[in-house]
Amino acid sequence: MSFIAAPDQSRPSIHNPGQGAKARRMAAVVVLWAALGRAGGVGDIYRDKRMVLVGPSKQVTQSNFSSYITEDDLIVRLNLKVVDGSVWIPPKVASFTSPRTHVVCHHSAPHTEKGLFNEAVRKEDAMHDYTLQAYHRHGVKEMVCAEPARCDRVIKLRTKGVKVSRLQPDTIRFSKKRQYSTGLKCIRDMLCRPILELVIIGCDWHMGGKVLSYQEGYNELAAPKGKDMSKITVAEQEGGWHNFTNELRVFENLLKTEPRLTITQHLKDLLESNLKSDLANVRILDMV
Repeated sequence: MSFIAAPDQSRPSIHNPGQGAKARRMAAVVVLWAALGRAGGVGDIYRDKRMVLVGPSKQVTQSNFSSYITEDDLIVRLNLKVVDGSVWIPPKVASFTSPRTHVVCHHSAPHTEKGLFNEAVRKEDAMHDYTLQAYHRHGVKEMVCAEPARCDRVIKLRTKGVKVSRLQPDTIRFSKKRQYSTGLKCIRDMLCRPILELVIIGCDWHMGGKVLSYQEGYNELAAPKGKDMSKITVAEQEGGWHNFTNELRVFENLLKTEPRLTITQHLKDLLESNLKSDLANVRILDMV
C-alpha cells in the first residue's frame, strides 16, 4: 500500500465541536490553511507540482541535470548551508542542477551542540534566525525540521518569508522506528504532499556505505570550506557515521509502492547491485 495520505485527509479536522476553546482553535487553523491556499501562499506551492530533490552525493558534480529541471519545478535540498550570511551552493552543483531552492529539509541542530562532528561542521549548517533570513533572501519558501526533538526551538525562530514546519504526522510515525537520515525522512515527507512527481538526484546513500562521505565530493556540500575533515573521516569509519546501508532496503520498499517517484539510472544500478532488486517497473530519469 502507498504511504501517501490523500491531500484532503491531511488537513486538520474537528471531530468534536463541543470541545470549546480547543475546537475553536482547530477551526481557525482550518480557515487559515484554506486561506493560504487561496492566496497563493505556502499552502499551495506543492499542488500538482513536479519536485526535484537535489542530494549531496558526488553525482551532482559529475552529471549535468540542468536540462532536466524546468522553471516550474520545485527544488528541495538537504541542510542547505549559509556562509558569510548567504546561502552557499557549490558553483558546479548549481550549474549542474539549479541555482534555485524552494524547500529545505534540515536537521535543525544549533551550532552550540558539542562533539567532534558538531564542532567541525555545525557553524555553517546550523539552524538559527540568521539561517532563515539567508534562506528568505535565496527564495526558500519552507524549511522542514527533520528532527522532531529539535523542532520546538526552531519553530520559535523569526521566520519572515519562510514557513518553518514539522514533519508530517505520517513521517513522524515512520521516523520513530529507527534513526533515519534527513534525506530519507525528507523523501517520505515530500510524498505526503499533493505533488505530481518526486525526482531524486544526487542521493546514493554514500554508495551503500562503501564510500566515506567526507572523502569524495560530499565534503564540498556538507563541510566548511577549507576545513580538515580527516578526523571526521576516521570517526565515520570507526563509528559507522553516515553509513546508511540499512536505509537502502527501506527506500527500495518505498520505491516499489510509490508511483510518483523517479530515480536516476545510477541509483537504480546501485539498488539492484546491492539488494539484487528487480526494479524493471520503476520510473527512470531519461538522460538520453
